[in-house]
This record gives sequence, structure tokens and C-alpha cells, in this order.
Amino acid sequence: MVLDAPTGTALGRGIKHIGIGKYGSKPLTPELLTECRAALTDPTAHPLQRGAFLGALLAKGPTAEERTLEDILGKGAFSHPTFFINKLCPDLPEGLLPIATKLVRGANLQVAEAEQLGITYLAKVDAKPSGGWRLVSCGFGTRLMKNTRA
Repeated sequence: MVLDAPTGTALGRGIKHIGIGKYGSKPLTPELLTECRAALTDPTAHPLQRGAFLGALLAKGPTAEERTLEDILGKGAFSHPTFFINKLCPDLPEGLLPIATKLVRGANLQVAEAEQLGITYLAKVDAKPSGGWRLVSCGFGTRLMKNTRA
């Protein structure tokens, strides 16, 4: 499954809309909320976009209107990380549930946990002041960010 233009989908537009940027996150418009609800129930929607959208929504903190989306996963899913992960990722390999739950709760990963997910922890790749990468937790997931410190 290839996704060429992520912002060309309702979930992609939703991620862009609620993502924290220069002016902070914004609630979904009623129209976009309706489109995202339809996309979340569409079996052809990209699973990574589903996860990224729901993760961004949880990281932002859903409004009362946005909280109605949890009905798709099950009542109370946004308040119960283990239930949320089991619904979103039913085929998650054994042993990764505690790590995924930790991420949904907004906690940082330890190096060993990141390695279990297949992420190599790169604290410093070279000696250049602007070189290297560091692993950063971002709510639902982790990402590698360019290290700008010496």
C-alpha cells in the first residue's frame, strides 16, 4: 500500500490541522471531523494514517466533539491506553504492548525499548557540532530529530 499525497486524504488533512505548529494545534472543523470519521471506518484507509491521526489527536487532547471519534474504537478507548492499542493494533507482536502503551501515555522510551521497536538510538553520529541525531518521543510515537546541540 503506497500513500503518495498524505494531505490528499481526510486523515492527512486532519493530521495537518491538529498537528502542533507555529501557532499551535486547532480543533477539527465539523466538516473535517465528519470526513475523518468516515476515513477511520473505511477499510481501505492507510493504517499508518489511522494511527498517526489518532496519535496526533490524543497528543493534542481531543475536544468534546473530537472525543466522539473514540466510539469507532470503543467507548473509553481514549482514556485506556492498553485498550486503545489493542483495538488499533490487534496484530501487535508479543512484548510490544507495554512499549506502545507507554508511548500512548506520552512517556519517553528507554534505549532498549526503542531498539525493540527496531529504532536504533543515535545520540551522536559524528563530532561535528551540527551533526548527529537523537531519538525523541512525540506523544504516540518516536522520531529521529537532527541534533542541533554541540
